[in-house]
Parts: sequence; C-alpha cells; structure tokens
Amino acid sequence: MDYIGYYDAVEILSNYIDKMNELLELLKSLKENNFENSHELQIIKEELRQYKSEVSISLKLFTLYDSNEYSQNFLLPAVSIAHGFLREVSVSKVNPNSYNNINSKLQKVKYYFQKYHNNLITIKHP
Repeated sequence: MDYIGYYDAVEILSNYIDKMNELLELLKSLKENNFENSHELQIIKEELRQYKSEVSISLKLFTLYDSNEYSQNFLLPAVSIAHGFLREVSVSKVNPNSYNNINSKLQKVKYYFQKYHNNLITIKHP
C-alpha cells in the first residue's frame, strides 16, 4: 500500500461520507415509497453490500500495511467503528420492519466518519 498523506486521508473519509449519504437517501426514498418498489430494494441491498465490503477491505489494509499518523489516528479508528456498526446490519433483512434499526446504525456510521473527517481537517497540515 502506498503512503497515505493528509490529502489522501481527507479524500478517503470524504468518499465514505458521500457514499453513506447516498445510502441514507436511497433508504429514505424506499421508506417513503413503503418499500413497494422491489427494484429500489435490490439496489439498496447491493449498495449496502458493496459499502460493507469496502469498509471491511479498508480495515484490513489499514491494519496490515499502513502505519502513518493519518491512517492510524484518523482512518483506522473511523473504519473500525464503522465496521463494527455495519456488522450489525444484515443486508438480507432490509425491509419495512428493520428500517429504524438500519437507519440508526447507518446514521452512527456517518457520524463517526464525519467526526474523524472534521478532526482531520481542523489539524494543521505540515
């Protein structure tokens, strides 16, 4: 893995936040339509599955290969927390009954990514 610099770390966290916002919008849209559109349901399941996979891969990469300040102090904690919450979300159980639980977990993931992103951008870049 290449060295992760300040701007790379900011970009990585920004991408996770953007993707989470998209997931939350899809989930909200699905709820507003009372989960009637099965195509939208399949899209959200696939997007959620892909997001969980990306977080899991990132966790492995940051744990095994990169040990600089930005990955250890900002990326690894954010990805670890997100991974923990996402493990509790079952993609196969996305339905009207599980909406509140899934939405709550995804909001927590977004919060922690934003928290570490904000902490990162407030430090002075060398």
